Amino acid sequence: MIIQDHVLLLQSKIAELEERIEKHKHYERINAALFHISHAVNTSSSIDELFGGIHWALSLIIELDSFFIALCDPIQRTIHFPFLIDTTYKGKSPVLSMDNPASLTAEVIRRKVPILMTQSEIEAFRKCPEAAEIPFPNAAIWLGVPLFTQQEVFGVVGVLSYQNDAQYDLRDLDVMVYVADQISFAIQHTRTKERLRENEERLRLITDNTSSFIGVVNTEGVYEYANPAHRNLGYEPKELIGRSGIFMIHPDDRKLVLGVLQQGIAGELSRAKLTYRSIGKDGRIYDIEGTFDSIRDRDGKLHKIVFVTDDVTEWNAVQREAAKQAEMLSMVLEATGAGIWEWNIKTGTFWLNERAAEILGYTVDQLKPFNIEKWLSLCHPEDIAHAQTILKTHFREEQPFFIHECRVKHRDGHWIWVETRGRVVERDEAGKPLRMMGIKIDITQRKRAEEERKQIEAVNYQLQKAESLGRMAAAIAHRFNNQLHVVMGNLQMGIDDVPEGTETRIILKEAYEAAKRAATVSGMMLTYLGHKAGGKQRVDLSAEIRKNLSLLEAMAPRGVHIEADLPVQDGPILYANAELLQQMLTNLVVNAWEAGAEEPYPIRITLQTIGGERISPESVWYPADWKPSLQPYACISVVDSGGGIPKEHMNRLFDPFFTTKALGRGMGLAVVLGIVQGHEGGITIRSQPGKGTMMNVFLPLAEHS
Repeated sequence: MIIQDHVLLLQSKIAELEERIEKHKHYERINAALFHISHAVNTSSSIDELFGGIHWALSLIIELDSFFIALCDPIQRTIHFPFLIDTTYKGKSPVLSMDNPASLTAEVIRRKVPILMTQSEIEAFRKCPEAAEIPFPNAAIWLGVPLFTQQEVFGVVGVLSYQNDAQYDLRDLDVMVYVADQISFAIQHTRTKERLRENEERLRLITDNTSSFIGVVNTEGVYEYANPAHRNLGYEPKELIGRSGIFMIHPDDRKLVLGVLQQGIAGELSRAKLTYRSIGKDGRIYDIEGTFDSIRDRDGKLHKIVFVTDDVTEWNAVQREAAKQAEMLSMVLEATGAGIWEWNIKTGTFWLNERAAEILGYTVDQLKPFNIEKWLSLCHPEDIAHAQTILKTHFREEQPFFIHECRVKHRDGHWIWVETRGRVVERDEAGKPLRMMGIKIDITQRKRAEEERKQIEAVNYQLQKAESLGRMAAAIAHRFNNQLHVVMGNLQMGIDDVPEGTETRIILKEAYEAAKRAATVSGMMLTYLGHKAGGKQRVDLSAEIRKNLSLLEAMAPRGVHIEADLPVQDGPILYANAELLQQMLTNLVVNAWEAGAEEPYPIRITLQTIGGERISPESVWYPADWKPSLQPYACISVVDSGGGIPKEHMNRLFDPFFTTKALGRGMGLAVVLGIVQGHEGGITIRSQPGKGTMMNVFLPLAEHS
């Protein structure tokens, strides 16, 4: 029995020793795994290489048929699997939601504790609709451990088996928890190194490819680093290393730069923004602008200076030119009196400067809020349609600019002419206009000058025409009269020599009468020229018109009705030739009834006295060189209800022999003009198509003649 007890005791000791040896080997394997993980941290060139090293290290201490490392993105609320070895799932690395209640990995992240689950537990856990989103099938056993950084879970490392539900136990769970800290450190450290390398590479790419001058100098201004942009000054970076950069600074600016350097050394300045001139290798002067930052040690002592500067030579030149152009534009705008506007087409709002508002008689504040509707309300209704047509053409890019002249109501109530110029300066991707800018100019004076020029040109044309017609009429009248006197004299002698009642005497008398009618035409020509206004005396114009009314009504065609609005008392009194006044009135009335087309056809004659300052021409004056003085005038108005005078006929109305009637002689109005000229008067006309014509004859009163 004693021997048997010793054997049992010995066997127990051996088993205990074997267990201790196995446990020692287990911990050696764990330490070896930790060593390999640490080694992978120092030797891995990428995070993917580190994940492979972790997998190999863990395979020394635990079965890794299926293994994964998952990392979470708390901002996007997603889980990625950058390292995944799975004997069953062969798809692409999945992306799961952190909020999926059926995800075991998400459950570890949510609970922040390791989880060991068997197949039955997994099946119970995944009894929810969201389980359909999980690409992995249920495993026989699943083990996951959270990875921490500063008390926050950033990922999960896990193992699983699809065949053996006893593949892992609590001891494996303890091992995974034990090595999780080292894995967390390894991943975070490697990710930090990767980010640092990425940042260094990004910084190198920036410094190598930027046009800015980037450099590092010591406290004496000696270059320790210079980026390739220094080649723009003519220097290779390597020839600047170890050399003071002061030699590159313009002599007049060195004191400034050295002063900033001394302030940095003294601790008075950490960052400075400088503008100075630099000298290129070829001697060219460059304008430089940038910042200088201090790098200090733990004691606050200046260690190095990092600068980032730019060549602003061209920019400064552009700025100077822009300032010059702005000054010139300001001078031009001031000289032209132009106002500036901007239109937000999408919102309809307008911005105006003070000058643009002043043109309209307002201040900017008085116009607020100013929009397209308010602008249109100020524009003359007749000008809006044309403006909109031009604007649409510009919007379609068929015209490079919008240029339009329109009448705008001034704050005082009168109309002014405004020229608007502008162009679209911003469009959307589809080409639809968004913003438009331009100027507004008050062109009222210019419009008046143009109108005056047109009137002067019309007057000159009429004067030239009148002079030409006068010469022609005088020549015709003289030559015609000379020949008629010969003809009439011979005819009279022939009549006297032929017995009464003979056919020859009858023929000679008809010829004599025809010659007399020809003499009448000659007289009309002289009247047109104003050569027959002699024999003037005081005439009561109202009485003369009344005497002629019955004769005019008798002469008028059927359907023509003459109405007269004459003063009740005597007058006005003119110094005139009564016979010529009667002929003038007759010709005006005949011209009026010839303009009629339908019955009944009224013709209205009015007579009034008007001051010369109140006479304003409706179109042009007749004669062209006549201008009313300030004296009072008698105004005879003859109004018809015919079709109006076409615009193209207006300037030819008083030409001799001009007529639109098939049987007319064309001398009626020409004689009227001659009579009016002979009495130092004038004529104006108001006529609208389809609304009739008003002819106004102005004759000076006797006491002012």
